[in-house]
Amino acid sequence: MSSIVSCPECHRALQVPDDFFGRTVQCPDCKRSFEAQRPDGAIQAEAPKPSADAAPPAWDTPAPEERRRSERDDDEDDELGDRSRVRRRYDGPERGGIILALGIVSLVVGMLSLMIYIIPMWLIPLGVGIVGWIMGQRDLRAMRQANPEPSQHVMTLIGMILSIVGVAMSGFTGLLGCGVLTFIGVMFCGMAAFAPPPQQQGPKRR
Repeated sequence: MSSIVSCPECHRALQVPDDFFGRTVQCPDCKRSFEAQRPDGAIQAEAPKPSADAAPPAWDTPAPEERRRSERDDDEDDELGDRSRVRRRYDGPERGGIILALGIVSLVVGMLSLMIYIIPMWLIPLGVGIVGWIMGQRDLRAMRQANPEPSQHVMTLIGMILSIVGVAMSGFTGLLGCGVLTFIGVMFCGMAAFAPPPQQQGPKRR
């Protein structure tokens, strides 16, 4: 707590703390030193204490219209975020069973054609596997942008993988068969080229 006293030289009002009363102080204007004494009826200056129930400053409290607009914007952002997280339902053709069947046929017939690679049966699993591969790739691309049934997604994925394996096996069988046939043809041509000419028999004597 402090009190207001006046300088005896320049009569300037000075704020002096209670602890300095009875001591010598100096006026900051005229540099006059004097003994500070508390006069009768001196004005006591005390810093106001903040009240617990005091309202916050006006600049800290948003206006009602701004508060409502901010809450409305937050609600709209949450709604847009929920919409972006929810995918649309997959409404394309459900061909998971067909693609799975094509993959199985391509794999099984490809294994059989590998056993009898001389016969060009590998063309069947090659064509079936290519069809299943293309159909599965298209359906999976459409399912990534929608929300399909889990069973359809699994069957389509497995069918496409089996189709890829069937195509690879059929291609290998075709290359193997063509190579073997080419080798056999070259062997026959070589044998015919290097075969000794037939011997001519002379005229028979009587």
